[in-house]
Amino acid sequence: MGLGAEYLSGKDMDDTSAKVKSFNPVFGTNHKFNGYMDYFYVGNHVNSVGLLDINATLGYSKDKFSTKVVPHFFSSTADIYNKGSKLSKNLGTEIDVVLGYKIAENVMLNGGFSKMLGTESLGVLKNGDNDVNNSWTWLMITFKPTLFTTK
Repeated sequence: MGLGAEYLSGKDMDDTSAKVKSFNPVFGTNHKFNGYMDYFYVGNHVNSVGLLDINATLGYSKDKFSTKVVPHFFSSTADIYNKGSKLSKNLGTEIDVVLGYKIAENVMLNGGFSKMLGTESLGVLKNGDNDVNNSWTWLMITFKPTLFTTK
């Protein structure tokens, strides 16, 4: 089990100053901190409203099986406006589920499902896209061979 939070500064949408107030992660850590769906900090983060990601990790493993569930509660750290009206800072909730199975000593099979339950505020940030309730499924085989050993 684990709890986490990440705070990235932002700039109010009605702030017309040229001063940069938004955190700019030059080298992204996309899946590590902000959910697996890459809604944030992939192509649309420069001079944006920032992000507060509060998350919890619940994981379990036994023998060759493992599972992990990570809900993320996203909010902006600055004000969001749409046509002059101030909106909620709540951006939505993403739930990530990962299942794993160790096929062999150096081969792992992982699969996952993510669901974003976005809000109107998230739609405004995504250029008016009201389709902010999306799902994503993935499957991955990891092979980690030992190429060299020394004593």
